[in-house]
Amino acid sequence: MIPVTRAPEPSKFNKKVRQPGRRFLKRHHVNQGDPPPANFAWRRYWSRALPMLHKSYNDICAYLAVYLDPDIDGTGNREGSVEHFIPKAQDAWMAYEWKNYLLADRRVNSTRGQEPLTCPYDLDFYPFELMLETGMIAVSEDLTPEQEEKAYEILDALGLDKEVYDAERAEYYARYKDRTREDALTNAQIARYAPFIWYEIQRQGVVIDES
Repeated sequence: MIPVTRAPEPSKFNKKVRQPGRRFLKRHHVNQGDPPPANFAWRRYWSRALPMLHKSYNDICAYLAVYLDPDIDGTGNREGSVEHFIPKAQDAWMAYEWKNYLLADRRVNSTRGQEPLTCPYDLDFYPFELMLETGMIAVSEDLTPEQEEKAYEILDALGLDKEVYDAERAEYYARYKDRTREDALTNAQIARYAPFIWYEIQRQGVVIDES
């Protein structure tokens, strides 16, 4: 995870998501700031915001900091999902608020619990270091005690150190390092599709000279 700049609210969001969402909640007597009733049957108006999130955040997952294909795959699913940073179960009205949305890999989104963690929008440091060859991440050594605590909270809550994510990060670097591959990535491409890996390539001084 790396710091993310919050994108402005798209012009269509209020009409497509917030307004119908609020009308729905009012019909069910859910007041602002309240949690939803038990077994609440949500209207998933937030799904309308997914294309907006892809466009606003350049298709990059807020948690893994890698590219998410905006198209539907062969199983009818998408890589990306609308992540509610403040869970819907805590504040129903935040289910339909742009400022509460992140573009997230659906695997990470589905496993995140209710644990408190720092939002990428509020992150003002880089919490992790990357072993480029293996894709493994570790909490950065150059953090204050407070930052280190936040980094471990993020790691525990999101499981960003799972082997499957390690393998995917390692593959990105392998495609960057080996320029003989048909699917090799240039400096501009690795920066586009995997900004965290590109940050670490620069930090570790292994940028390939393309001149």
